[in-house]
Amino acid sequence: MTFVHLSCQSQEGMEKVMNIEKYSKYSTLLRVTAYVRRIISNCRQSSTKITGELTSTEIEVAEQRWLLACQGSSFVEEITSLKSKTPKRHPLVRQLRLFVDDTGIIRCGGRIHNASVADVTRFPYILPRQHKLTNLIVQDAHENQLPAGTNATATQYWIPAIRQCVRSVLRKYVSCKRVQGKSCKPVESPLLQKYRIEESPPFSVTGVDLTGALNVRDRTGCQTKVYICLFTCASTRAVHLEIVQDLSQDSFMQAFRRFASRRSLSKIVGASHQLRRLFESAAVKELLSRKGTEWHFIPKRAPWYGGWWERLIGLTKSALKKVLGRSLFNMETLHTQNEVLNQFWKRWRTEYLTALRESHKLTGTTLQSIAVGDVVQIHDECPRSQWKLGIVQELITGRDGLTRAAHVRTTRGVTTRPIVKLYPLEVTSDNEH
Repeated sequence: MTFVHLSCQSQEGMEKVMNIEKYSKYSTLLRVTAYVRRIISNCRQSSTKITGELTSTEIEVAEQRWLLACQGSSFVEEITSLKSKTPKRHPLVRQLRLFVDDTGIIRCGGRIHNASVADVTRFPYILPRQHKLTNLIVQDAHENQLPAGTNATATQYWIPAIRQCVRSVLRKYVSCKRVQGKSCKPVESPLLQKYRIEESPPFSVTGVDLTGALNVRDRTGCQTKVYICLFTCASTRAVHLEIVQDLSQDSFMQAFRRFASRRSLSKIVGASHQLRRLFESAAVKELLSRKGTEWHFIPKRAPWYGGWWERLIGLTKSALKKVLGRSLFNMETLHTQNEVLNQFWKRWRTEYLTALRESHKLTGTTLQSIAVGDVVQIHDECPRSQWKLGIVQELITGRDGLTRAAHVRTTRGVTTRPIVKLYPLEVTSDNEH
């Protein structure tokens, strides 16, 4: 290594000729710079013209010019300290044993002068932590060597707090976000809706869902599967159970008719997303519309939207397991119901309603982390590399003005998802092409 007194000069003219902010790849920046320098050289020399593909020497010179420009604009005090002949040096110069090589670039001395490694590894180039050139170099190393990008960058360049610098750059890298990115942050839980806390006839607002399969004996003694359709009142939390033979439209509609005949016809019914497929039939839609019941379906893969009936599904299944055990009951046993009505509304007001005042720890945020046009990954029950991409088409906003779900457009159509199941890539639809 040849030590020179100092030949490092600010190359700010390089940044004046080319705007580095317009480049997203380090290799492109170097190639364009090399071509610009070739054009300038050809204009100055009328006899000998340089043509053909770029050589490695031209690329290397272009890299040196950008390193000089970056260091000249970022390490002004260090360069001044290196120029001065006084024994008092800048702290960074002393700490890293900075010196200027024969090309005028500042390097770090370190303690591995005698190591049998490449010259650039023993004396790495120093780069500022926050500079566009540093970001391009880190991104280029990551693209070429993937997980080893941080170590590869550290062997050639000395960047203060390099790991924090690499994380800040890769945090915006789309390919990494598709593998390691986090979902949208959940917002605060909404206030209880009016129909949850007002005195109204039971089952005016009802939630409905189906449990898993139960094994029973039919009239012939053979083992078969049945399902329980659960109806629960939004305010009283009263529960009505109906046995259905299967998950067909006819079985569900018969259970709904029995429920409406025994209890009442609900004004509003909330249902899980899985029940939406039962309403794809035109006959079912026409029948329900005539009855005047308003149906609301929760977003797909968001069972907490219907938490007030999903919780009762869990309690019902737990109770049945404790009662039934491994026994196989017949259909008549499951149809048996015991009704208990003893000063119900008084207990509802003194026990249930007051319990709703209990405060719970807020775990969400009021900041919206998603917008229309965002490109997102859609969470699915498969390896993350197979998750589909989608574009947020419409936000589903609650009464409190916060967004907890969205309509997402995919290659297969439009679907709904809660925002915690959407992983933004920080790329908008305007930049797709």
